[in-house]
Amino acid sequence: ENPNAIQRTHLSYLYAGASVLTTASYQASIGGFASYLGLNESQAKQLIKKSVDIARQSISQYRNELMSLELKELASRKIWVAGSVGPYGACLHDASEYSGSYIDDVSEKRLQEWHKPRIKCLLAQGVDLLAIETIPSQIEALAILNLLEKDAKNVPVWVTFTCKNDKLTSRGESIRDAVVAVAGRHQVIGVGVNCCNPDHVASLLKNCREALEHCGSNATLVAYPNSGEQWSHQHGWHGEKLTSDPNKVLEWVDAGARIVGGCCRVGPRQIAEFRASLLDAGKL
Repeated sequence: ENPNAIQRTHLSYLYAGASVLTTASYQASIGGFASYLGLNESQAKQLIKKSVDIARQSISQYRNELMSLELKELASRKIWVAGSVGPYGACLHDASEYSGSYIDDVSEKRLQEWHKPRIKCLLAQGVDLLAIETIPSQIEALAILNLLEKDAKNVPVWVTFTCKNDKLTSRGESIRDAVVAVAGRHQVIGVGVNCCNPDHVASLLKNCREALEHCGSNATLVAYPNSGEQWSHQHGWHGEKLTSDPNKVLEWVDAGARIVGGCCRVGPRQIAEFRASLLDAGKL
């Protein structure tokens, strides 16, 4: 209903120094748009495609504004649009993307049927890569990768898991096993964690790095945790914010991450602080 608000949000992150924009499609699904907005299938697909267009328009506006200020070098920096492919649990509105409780009750076929229309829309609009993100279980990650192997095997993707601590995915699998399971797929250019507690990230990345070394993968490590608060269906976001220290990002880079940022409740100000910390440390 308000695409300009999304565009302004994208712009605020670009001016904070972000190099990757994720489309506003994380929770999007054909069924969800039908149930909550009364849209038909065609209208729902157009809305998902529009999330890519808005990201592209934001980049164009950013470049034009910088060019008008004669900041040509900054205006020409590389910026990627990542198509956000959130988990099936996000459509259930019960916080199960942070537990993976639905995994045993949903078949691979059903997962693929749910993910396929959104992925096709994102690819049709020309995203640079797919961000298969906030995934609570390697089972769902593999279901998506199997789908891509059949329908879009040359599309670059990163896969990032939600985790309950510094060793386990949200469903309770070893993060090392999860990384090994997905890193061998040829389209996977990045693996890691997102929307998890920032205090767990350095240890999680260490485990991810060791898993990549074990399986001989050259995938890039990716980390973009949330604020440290927790989400519940009853209370929304609650608890302590843990991203106030911008130097945390240095720990993540030291642990091997090369794509870093923030997820839920991490705003442009924190991204700008992360970038400043990396610049000051000579790591950007």
